[in-house]
Amino acid sequence: MAENSDTSSINSTNTSARKSSGKPKSIVWGMHIKQRNQISKGHWSTTCNYCNQFWYKGSPAALEDYLGNSCNKALPDLIPDHIKDINRALVKAFIVCGIPFYIIKNLFFVELLKTLRLAYEPPSRNILSGHFLEQETAFVN
Repeated sequence: MAENSDTSSINSTNTSARKSSGKPKSIVWGMHIKQRNQISKGHWSTTCNYCNQFWYKGSPAALEDYLGNSCNKALPDLIPDHIKDINRALVKAFIVCGIPFYIIKNLFFVELLKTLRLAYEPPSRNILSGHFLEQETAFVN
């Protein structure tokens, strides 16, 4: 009997904690995007804190996409955390797929990289085949 009351009190505590917390706010609000006027319940007009781009009704997904791919002023602030991951993935792709290192400066390949991450500057052939390859080899071994 005591076991059931303990279980029910734990369940009610978990339920009340979930109800009070609600859906977490997206990381775009505040630091990257400013909420302006409330359009309807849960919907706001918004402005980019970097370039002042305005949206009548900004959704977090669209705003995250804009910040990550289109806002030229926000990109330098967002990229540094990901450069190492991008470079590692690039080295892996070149090695595993047998892509020659000179492709890194091919205009079509650079266009592909810029489409994926506008602010990303691809490394030189020498850095990719030298320093980054050595780092990845050391990481794997």
